[in-house]
Amino acid sequence: MSSLIHSGEPLGLEAGSKAELMAVLAHAGMTRSVIVCNGYKDREYIRLALIGEKMGHKVYLVIEKMSEIAIVLDEAERLNVVPRLGVRARLASQGSGKWQSSGGEKSKFGLAATQVLQLVETLREAGRLDSLQLLHFHLGSQMANIRDIATGVRESARFYVELHNPHRNAQSRTRWASIFSASTSAAVWAWTMKAPVRSPTVR
Repeated sequence: MSSLIHSGEPLGLEAGSKAELMAVLAHAGMTRSVIVCNGYKDREYIRLALIGEKMGHKVYLVIEKMSEIAIVLDEAERLNVVPRLGVRARLASQGSGKWQSSGGEKSKFGLAATQVLQLVETLREAGRLDSLQLLHFHLGSQMANIRDIATGVRESARFYVELHNPHRNAQSRTRWASIFSASTSAAVWAWTMKAPVRSPTVR
């Protein structure tokens, strides 16, 4: 990590807590970095993320609970900054393997489809629909079955189409948040990522 940070290249970094975000902002320096903020978000965490945006970084606040959006909009207005938002969709698809309960529709993390629609309406009413730019999902960790991944990618693509086409609000970032086994070849990975998205059902 140290060698990457000092490489001089722009980096994309992820923070899962306020402490991690402080460390990320310290290492990001003066470069315009992409920073994705996940995890539990209190007002201080959200404010710090928005300050990072004001500093010139691309800071995405991933909404995982409906209660977060009111705080984000309030703090953004106080700081006079346009927030960059993502949403963690709670997919029906669930991978097999270790920590599989962290994914799927019964997961305690993320928004169900009806809640995503509520989020869209809240942002529309606030005039911040264009702020929603990232779709995040999680199927589980250390997944070895490539078919589980393909199923999740297909479902996430449907989410993306529903968000993008009717409202023109989700731009071009879909975050594939699964950890793949080391044995997955590049060719299989490429097929898995591309084939479900090419399906006519998600066009």
